[in-house]
Amino acid sequence: MRFEVNLPNTPGLWQLRAAGVDVPRLFDFWFDVTIKRKEKLPAELPGEYFRADPPVGLSVTILKFDKQTQLAVEIDDAAAGKKIRERLRHYSVENDGAAVAEREHKQLWAAIDKILRRDQLSYDKLQRREGVLTRRAMEGLMELAAEVEPIRRQSICDLFTDAWIAKADRAFAATWLIEQFEEERDPDEQIGVRLWELAVPAIADDLIRLLRDRRYRDRRGPIALALAKTKDPRAADVIASVLDEEGVTRWALEALGKLKDRAAKHVEPIRKQLRHADNDVRREAKKTLKKLGFPADAPPPPPVHLVKNRKTIPKVLEEWSQNLDMDDVVPTLQRLTKCVESGFGEAEIAEVAAVVEEMKAEQTRAFRFPVTADGSKGEVWVTVFMDDIDAPDLAIFGDAKIIKKFDALSPEP
Repeated sequence: MRFEVNLPNTPGLWQLRAAGVDVPRLFDFWFDVTIKRKEKLPAELPGEYFRADPPVGLSVTILKFDKQTQLAVEIDDAAAGKKIRERLRHYSVENDGAAVAEREHKQLWAAIDKILRRDQLSYDKLQRREGVLTRRAMEGLMELAAEVEPIRRQSICDLFTDAWIAKADRAFAATWLIEQFEEERDPDEQIGVRLWELAVPAIADDLIRLLRDRRYRDRRGPIALALAKTKDPRAADVIASVLDEEGVTRWALEALGKLKDRAAKHVEPIRKQLRHADNDVRREAKKTLKKLGFPADAPPPPPVHLVKNRKTIPKVLEEWSQNLDMDDVVPTLQRLTKCVESGFGEAEIAEVAAVVEEMKAEQTRAFRFPVTADGSKGEVWVTVFMDDIDAPDLAIFGDAKIIKKFDALSPEP
């Protein structure tokens, strides 16, 4: 079965999720087409209809990205295809889908507000910590969730956060969220995060069952942290059993790091993750081993070039800067080694990398390296600002020749 549809915005992720369709590469592909100009249309991307059990594979052909998204969906399962077509046409350009979505959003929040007002609550009051959800409010929200489309339930589930649920009601709220987790199949939903926030020992059995069920795939990541939070004596063994599962590994490592002594017997499976292909997983494995008291490898070089005040960077130096993924920090610094004769090599790269791995969001670190380039002595400065978790802004300062050479070695963004 094949059909075409026009969606009222780009890249159409929300409408596809509303129809039960996941296209993992869609956002990055849209970025490559519209911003980087690296990809061309039309193009076919693999996806799946996740509201089937098991999910049904499909393909989405992107025909046009403009102010709208024109695409074609092709799926062998006719029954699933009809459901997808119905939802996408509901939110299509021809059906004034943007206005339909906005109207439904307002109707949902009007219903939520009505439930909250019965107990002198409001969304603004909850945000200001001027109250918590009453049992009656929670029950009303649960009834409302049963009446709305799955794509709308996330807004209701998000109200069940630890800040708005009294401790005495957390087991009650978490039990309902477990039901929602099992019913929902959207790989982008965040119910697991709510369960992590509300986790109490009373739901440990359910969390163990969810974590062991491979049908839930990488949605189980936060469930590992929720189980660790319960301090159940079985937690470490169950979490360690999913260490090798794609999409869950990093979460499981973090969860084991919170269990300390109980997780110590799983050191070898944790150490195995030091060779994982994903740098984020390797880094989390190092952190976990450190928390458990087992060194991952040789101690990092001391940060002898670290400078407290980045404002002392000479103004005569020129700058190169870029926002990077963590995986790109070392390769970027390796290009800098080709721009100097001495003073910045593998040892200095290791020094910077070790500091960056320990940085938290909003932190800045600056390094000063005496170098020799083109037979002359000078200095290179490297600064790192952790814009977000694992998203460093890297800046390199040097004389004009060094920066020009480095820029020539850098790939185009």
